[in-house]
Amino acid sequence: MATPARRARAREMRMKAETVKFAAPAGLSEADDLHRRAYNATLWDMGFKWQWDAGTYRELCRLPEEKARLRIYIERQQPHLFAAYDADFLIDLICEKKALRYDAMLAARAAGRPLDLTCNGPKGTE
Repeated sequence: MATPARRARAREMRMKAETVKFAAPAGLSEADDLHRRAYNATLWDMGFKWQWDAGTYRELCRLPEEKARLRIYIERQQPHLFAAYDADFLIDLICEKKALRYDAMLAARAAGRPLDLTCNGPKGTE
């Protein structure tokens, strides 16, 4: 769980990162695309080899709450995961790790570093 100091640091990084621009896919805001990329990096690092493209994420964003988005997607596209893992546990874990990844990506963007690095190498390919 994030401490108050960590949340304050994350807010500071978000404000700094607002000045750094990148091209988001059509139909997604820069913030939404960064969230999508944070999910993709998190999912890859957790060993899930599926990724959300801009269209998929745009559809999921019709649901206002991120845990509901994950639940619907997994139920429809990756139902075997709920047979292997408790649904609430898995969704909470993905959300927690995604939040950490998102904060790290904001910091990287603010510092001018690449956003797609994961613990497994660039975009999980190494």
